[in-house]
Amino acid sequence: MKKLHRLVISFFLFFCAASPLIPSTVIADNDHTIALVMKALTNPFFAKMEQGAKNFAKENEISLEVFGIINETDTSHQISIMESLISRNIRAIVLAPADSKKLVPVCKKAIKQGIAIINIDNPLDYSLLKKAGLSIPFVGSNNQTGGELLGQYIKQQLKGDGRVIVIEGIRGAENAELRKSGFIKAVTKKSSIEIVASEPANWNTEEAFSVTTRLLQKYPSIDAIFCANDKMALGTLQAVDILDLNKNILIAGYDNIESVRNEIRHKRIHATMEQHPELMGAYGVMLAQKKLNGEAVPSKMATPLDIITYEVFSR
Repeated sequence: MKKLHRLVISFFLFFCAASPLIPSTVIADNDHTIALVMKALTNPFFAKMEQGAKNFAKENEISLEVFGIINETDTSHQISIMESLISRNIRAIVLAPADSKKLVPVCKKAIKQGIAIINIDNPLDYSLLKKAGLSIPFVGSNNQTGGELLGQYIKQQLKGDGRVIVIEGIRGAENAELRKSGFIKAVTKKSSIEIVASEPANWNTEEAFSVTTRLLQKYPSIDAIFCANDKMALGTLQAVDILDLNKNILIAGYDNIESVRNEIRHKRIHATMEQHPELMGAYGVMLAQKKLNGEAVPSKMATPLDIITYEVFSR
């Protein structure tokens, strides 16, 4: 019987060590632990964000736990992560929401329980926050301005005339909508440039490939394609490669991931936007720590934008 008892205990300890559902950090002091909840961990953009947060936490001896989802459209999984953290009564959460609207209720629930929330990267919907009586600090870049800068670049390259396709992110996501509107506003202002199509590909490479292929077959004479993130720009590049149109179409992305920089060096993609996710992660953890210490934090904290173009690499 004692042997059986020891065996059961051994199995339980092995299970706790091996299972991803019971991380060792669950026994951490929740009163001093900050959780970082991100979107798709498969996107290099969020790897930079995670590293920035971890570096700041290490330098300042902050206990940090990191969570994410596989697909950026898996909003329900991100909400379930938030619910789990609320049930643990963790004291602060830094959130890059997969959906600007659907994450607002769970944020309200957390705040009512006394949990500090810092919103990074993708802004939560302002009208819903106001309706819910919430004021949540935001850390991130100005997505409208980023879209405008890329629109100005494409307009300059096309000399104010041409036909353009927009590959959107997730419709309704604040950052996706702002990038799209900023780009369209800038590229069409005082120009003869026409937006012939604008469709979502949900931040996904495969979806962007499919959408771009269909649109290029429907609209064969296209001069430029703006993609609201770099993973979609890579899918768009695959489509124009297969259709043998690469030399004739300008492609712009957003996020400045390494694989896109490599394509820019070879003038296959022409521009992207650096918005410094490592600073979003670091600043988010910093503001969360200030909240835990009872210090005042700003309602907004901006990260810089840098447009990256072929011309930069070819100097």
